[in-house]
Amino acid sequence: MRVVVNYTTSFIDDYNNDFNRMHSEMDKKLLNVQYYMEEMIPFINIETWKREYKESNRNVDLIFVKVTPDQKEIEKGTVYLIKYFAQ
Repeated sequence: MRVVVNYTTSFIDDYNNDFNRMHSEMDKKLLNVQYYMEEMIPFINIETWKREYKESNRNVDLIFVKVTPDQKEIEKGTVYLIKYFAQ
């Protein structure tokens, strides 16, 4: 059986290098789209993380979730593993 893992990303430079502000703003954005944060993986190469996550969890489909309409996936930054409130 396939398992879906939702994630979104953030880049600290977008928040003047203020980690607490980035985390707080992401929490607000997630609530606006009815998601909550399960786990945070800060300051990583996201492409490497996705590849390694898929290799070690072969039954998982990683799904990128836009928490703002203009959000794009980034290569390096912070990953948030998230869940929809209804899940």
